[in-house]
Amino acid sequence: MKDKDSTRYQYQLISTYERDIEQPEVYNTHNQAFEAMVEDLARQTDDFSAWKLKKHFKSNTLEELDGYDDFFGLDEDWAWYNGNYNYDWKIVRLTVQNNRIIKCE
Repeated sequence: MKDKDSTRYQYQLISTYERDIEQPEVYNTHNQAFEAMVEDLARQTDDFSAWKLKKHFKSNTLEELDGYDDFFGLDEDWAWYNGNYNYDWKIVRLTVQNNRIIKCE
């Protein structure tokens, strides 16, 4: 007996450092990908912990962080940091069917 087609979503976190694309990572949930993105952003900023970034993001008060709009940005599916080097992150939703990616959004 053959199993029915199984369709699921996974979330790929793509990050770049200057113009180099880092090894993409795939997560089972959007929340896991978002957590990884915020952790990476926090490591770059040195001034803000991941906890502080998530707290301000969830309460929509990121603009209260000193120098926020000059150095970094954070949204549900992307982030960027322009300090000594430029970093960018993007979360892409993958539609997976029978263990094959059939759509990237």
